[in-house]
This record gives sequence, C-alpha cells and structure tokens, in this order.
Amino acid sequence: MIMNNMNWKIFVKNSFILLLTVLLSIQVVQSIGITRPIPYDLALMRGDSARFSFQLQATTSTNKIACTYSINGLESLEVKFDDEKTIVGAGGVVDVYGTVTIPSDAPIGQYTGSLTARCGAYEEELHGSAVYQSISGPTFNVKVVELEEEKSIREVTEVKQQGIPYLAIITIIIVVIVLVIGVYYRYSKNGEIKGIDTSNSNPSPIS
Repeated sequence: MIMNNMNWKIFVKNSFILLLTVLLSIQVVQSIGITRPIPYDLALMRGDSARFSFQLQATTSTNKIACTYSINGLESLEVKFDDEKTIVGAGGVVDVYGTVTIPSDAPIGQYTGSLTARCGAYEEELHGSAVYQSISGPTFNVKVVELEEEKSIREVTEVKQQGIPYLAIITIIIVVIVLVIGVYYRYSKNGEIKGIDTSNSNPSPIS
C-alpha cells in the first residue's frame, strides 16, 4: 500500500522527533586509556636506575579527570613517579614520568608489572563525592641482570592512540540533524512526495 502524503508527513515528523530525543539523551561516558610505557622493557643491573613514561588519554571525556597510578608486580624493585596525582583535562592527554631503581639485594630475574590508574571526576573529587574507577593498562617488563653487556635501556617509539574527540562527536550529531531537517522539509514543502501522486492513483478507463 502506497503511503499517502499526510501519512508520510506524520511519519517523517515522528521520526525526526524520535531522532532528536535519542541524540539529546546521549551521554558521553568518561573514559581514560593508558598507553604502553616507554621503554616497555628494561634490563638493568643492581644499583641501576632508568626513566620511563606513559600517557593517560581522556580523548572521549567531557570533564576533567583526577588520576593516581601504580605498577603492580614490581614490589621487589623501587618505582617512583614524579607526580603522585595527575589531572587530565577534558579530551586531553597527559604524560606521566617515573623512575625504576634496582635495589642492591634484588634477585636476578625477570619482573613483569601491570600499570593501573585510579581515576575519578575532578569536580566531584573537590566536593568529596567522586566515584573512582580502576583502569588496568599494559605490562611493564624489567629484567635484573648480572653482566654489563646484558643491560638494555632502549626507548621504543610509540604511536599515539587515537580516540574520537568530543567535538567530533558533536559535529556528527549536528550533521545528522541537519540532514534529517533537510529531508523533512524537502518532502513536506508542497505537501506531497516528489514522484508520487495519490490524487489520480485510480484513473478512469478511456472510453
């Protein structure tokens, strides 16, 4: 059955309202990602120290995020971060730096740690009402060696992880709304659908 002009207009209008309702109800979920440390594997002798860094990325967040971090699994070694807490701006990326030191009595062998960040909304933290979320990141390998020639302190070139920026999401939403409005007015301007004429759908036979 061919939809008549009035039903088509009602259908387009209701679809447009539904689309707006869905778009307006979308909430951008706060998210944070942890990149692989640079370097992600080290080979050090007892008494050695080495620097490392990683990124906290909040490319899809709409609010400031406060994060603390730790490396689980390297308890036998000394790991110290330059800053105990970092504030990541909405849609931002922050570099976190630290130093790992091998104690003089550390057993020889391979150690594998896991980066973990504990994050919550910065504004809520100021009022004491923040809900924190733990985010597990990549592993960090440190090998304690005996010989100088076994040492390895190399930096790994990292490709920055990409997320969909908040402004890009807003732009996509606006484009979709504009397209829907355009379709609606195109087919409702003259009260009929181009190419469909229901006024003469049953023509009288020619005598």
